[in-house]
Amino acid sequence: MNNNDETMEPTDDQLAQLPAEKLAQMLREKRRSEGNYRTQLREVEADRDRLAEAVQGYQRASFDEFARGRKVLDSAVDDVAEKVNVAELLGDDGQLDEERAAEALEALRSTKPHFFEAAPSKSSADFTGFTADAGEKSASWGDILNA
Repeated sequence: MNNNDETMEPTDDQLAQLPAEKLAQMLREKRRSEGNYRTQLREVEADRDRLAEAVQGYQRASFDEFARGRKVLDSAVDDVAEKVNVAELLGDDGQLDEERAAEALEALRSTKPHFFEAAPSKSSADFTGFTADAGEKSASWGDILNA
């Protein structure tokens, strides 16, 4: 057989004419070659899985940073990520779509407000209704009790 014949699959008639030893050798070589391809495939799949985990980690970190910027408590970031599917908040480029993420966080805020920092409340001075002008003397407790 010349080089062209070796690269082409032999026909059934050609195989039938080969001695059993040659057929056994061809079968071993074919199985070895297939085994090598299976090994390479497993290695590539393992690399793919490692890379996918790394990308998901970066995407999650991006979401966590965004959530903290939207007043999610540090202690609740993991809980928020469990409630919101980060994969659904990604754009076509695999980056976090901030508009979708903001909408998801606002929806979550209505059902889980304890995940977020409390809105600043007005201090008691704001509720008194009294304003002191710069020229006015403010009342002390003594003034109030003696009145």
